[in-house]
Amino acid sequence: MFGGPADPYRGGTYGTMADPYRAAPYHATRRRGGSAIRTLSLLALLLGVCGAAFALVPQAFGFSVTTQLKTRGVMPRPKIAPPPPEVCPQGMALVGNRFCMDRYEASTLLVDENGKDKGPHSPYEMLENKRVRAVSQPGVHPQAYISRNQASAACQLSGKRLCTDQEWLSACRGPERWDYPYGPTHEPKRCNDSERADLWKHGALSPSTFKSFTSLNDPLMNQLYGLAKTGTFAGCATPDGIHDLVGNLHEWTADPGGTFRGGYYRNTRAQNPSCSYATDAHNALYHDYSTGFRCCAEPRR
Repeated sequence: MFGGPADPYRGGTYGTMADPYRAAPYHATRRRGGSAIRTLSLLALLLGVCGAAFALVPQAFGFSVTTQLKTRGVMPRPKIAPPPPEVCPQGMALVGNRFCMDRYEASTLLVDENGKDKGPHSPYEMLENKRVRAVSQPGVHPQAYISRNQASAACQLSGKRLCTDQEWLSACRGPERWDYPYGPTHEPKRCNDSERADLWKHGALSPSTFKSFTSLNDPLMNQLYGLAKTGTFAGCATPDGIHDLVGNLHEWTADPGGTFRGGYYRNTRAQNPSCSYATDAHNALYHDYSTGFRCCAEPRR
């Protein structure tokens, strides 16, 4: 009745025979190893979640990300603010947050009909019918022998204008309303504003030179005597860094009737060259070896 052969896949005579479709002991061991790997992966995942929470909400643990970086010897790169845009054109200073003024008395460049620079114009020569534009730079002899109207045109070709009388005074006197660019009282040799002893005694020009318009525009005048390069008298500057407002050359203002200010290098103490010094005895077409200028402009907002 039960005489048939034993099922090789059941218990019985051949029950101990290995089932070829069952996992061998080696495979059983691999399953146990896979379970361990899954456990470790789960643990790593939990640690990652905790780390992310720690990084995202460091305040919950009592210190900031910066503190963490410090403890690891690393500091975050500082944020560098972009530089503020220049309010005034190059070579100019902002005065009272209201207008820009050239830092130095103007020198000039020759320009062609298309407005392109051709080269420097001699500071010792009259302009006559030449086209020039104004330049503000240190260490050069400024342009003399120039009229108010010529100075105005030179400023305009540089995108600027002559300073008004009030602007010129405001820049020179400052909010303290000093009599000099550097302070309330005169200090010898701070500016090129006093006739030096024997300045004319050994000159090549006779006293009669100073009695005619033609002679006063002789190119030798400023080459033989006391005209200084811009910025040479370093102490003759306002707190805003504007040089030579007193002395060196007279400076034309925008007054259409003709006014120049500040005195020049031949002034004597009796003439009191200072911020309040002004001459209105000549019209806007006048020029000689003592007349110069500087420009102003509107600030960029």
